[in-house]
This record gives sequence, structure tokens and C-alpha cells, in this order.
Amino acid sequence: AEENAVAAVQMAYVWLADRRRGVKHPAGFFYPHSSSTSGLRQIEQYAPVMTDVADRKVLAMIRNLLDDESVQSVGDLKAYLRSKVA
Repeated sequence: AEENAVAAVQMAYVWLADRRRGVKHPAGFFYPHSSSTSGLRQIEQYAPVMTDVADRKVLAMIRNLLDDESVQSVGDLKAYLRSKVA
């Protein structure tokens, strides 16, 4: 079960938007209106609430999976992964 939790957290970490330097993965390719990550960055610029809502949903699912309400950010996911993956 812990192995599955680690895999889920790894996937969530990849997909959550990291706004310090824009998006850290090519998610733009998965959006039908966009042919590059620049399209996703434009969405974040003009409608940041879109990614905020998605991020909150992902974090809520991870908190539920881990039964840990302290997971509130990408940094918390990174700390969790560091503690579990050698």
C-alpha cells in the first residue's frame, strides 16, 4: 500500500504546476487548445484560477490517500518523497 502511495505522490508531483519558474513539464501538449507549453503559461497568466483549482483537487486527493492533512504544497510532496525514496 505504501508503494502505491509513493507512486501516486510521484505522479502528482510531476503534474502539479510549479509557478516559481513556470511549468516544469510539457503539460501544454495535453491541452487541446495548445501546441506547446507556452499556451499553458498564457492560461496561467490570464486565468491563474484554472490551475489553482486543479492543483487543489490533486492535493486533496493526495491528502486523502495518505490520510495526512499536512500536505498543502508541492514542497510538502517533495519532502514526503524524500522521506520515502532512498
